[in-house]
Amino acid sequence: MNGTFDLYSKKTIQPCETQKEAGDLLMRTIITSKNYDRIKTESGEEPKIDDYFTKILKLIPADIVAAWLLISGMVQLTKTDSSVPYLILIWICFVALLGVVPIYLWRVTNVKERLQIIVQMGAFSVWAFALGVPFSEGIPSLYPATAYHAIYGQLLLIFYTLVAPMVIPE
Repeated sequence: MNGTFDLYSKKTIQPCETQKEAGDLLMRTIITSKNYDRIKTESGEEPKIDDYFTKILKLIPADIVAAWLLISGMVQLTKTDSSVPYLILIWICFVALLGVVPIYLWRVTNVKERLQIIVQMGAFSVWAFALGVPFSEGIPSLYPATAYHAIYGQLLLIFYTLVAPMVIPE
């Protein structure tokens, strides 16, 4: 039997036949008039230029945010362990994942547009800020943990999500 059996749909799910199909499934490049010809050549299909709402969906780094939730949750479990430098560790993890974002977008999701990669790096940072950690922990000598208020992150997330698609040209 080729494929994986899905218990919910009670069907066998076939794996992608080619790497091109796999890339198409993960493709999150925002299609604009600037990259239209390249995407048409790469995909062999007639792409549609993305509208505002499609751009919003493609700019939300859901998989990166999910990874951050898992990483920050694991690191937070060490908060009461005095042998683990929690504050340093949480900031190192945040910066490391921020550094992984462009590589992940380029290699895994096939995003090649620099502006989109930069906007998605910003989106991850804004999501982390809205979720709190590590910003709610403060940075010694720079700003205290008491300077963080969740409302700032929540409002920034709303505005960033609404404005970011407008930064990507048609």
